[in-house]
Amino acid sequence: MTDKELFETFNRDVYSFCYYMMQRREDAEDLCQETFIRALLADRSSIQDIRRWLIQIAANLCKNSLRRSKAGVIKEKLFSYRHLAAVPHSVEETVEGRELALELSRLYGRLPANIRMVMILRYINGLSQQEIADMIGVPLGTVKSRINKGLSLMRKYIAKPSCPLMKGENDDEPIQLGTDGTGHFTKA
Repeated sequence: MTDKELFETFNRDVYSFCYYMMQRREDAEDLCQETFIRALLADRSSIQDIRRWLIQIAANLCKNSLRRSKAGVIKEKLFSYRHLAAVPHSVEETVEGRELALELSRLYGRLPANIRMVMILRYINGLSQQEIADMIGVPLGTVKSRINKGLSLMRKYIAKPSCPLMKGENDDEPIQLGTDGTGHFTKA
């Protein structure tokens, strides 16, 4: 695989991961760029799963960046959630998808960094629990525990009356969230 093909194939996955971890477009762009610089300079001949390897580089860079962050406070910016942007049929669906994506981003941003990383690797990047454990160097039980805690916190955040995800068409009916079979959140 050429350098150009590597970048074009995995750029979105790496950027998406970095964005969800850092919650700032500028930081995500910088860390995505740094990930590919390191990958292009490295010997990739023995790498079996390039996508997983790139995400692992990005995860380490994000973890280091968050650790260096002065107060650990991450600013949130608007963005477009690529998994929810599946060909909309109307303007309303487009707006609704963006609003849902923004709220999901905010919910992920509220999670502690170690739980956020596991949740993003599982539900955004679609890695198995064992792949996550291998990637971040923790026992499988720790990954399962963090996923459970993350889901519990997400449910708690969504259950609050002030959460926009709980508003339906007439603001009286709650919106139910499910997954589309790949682990990505969708309206049920």
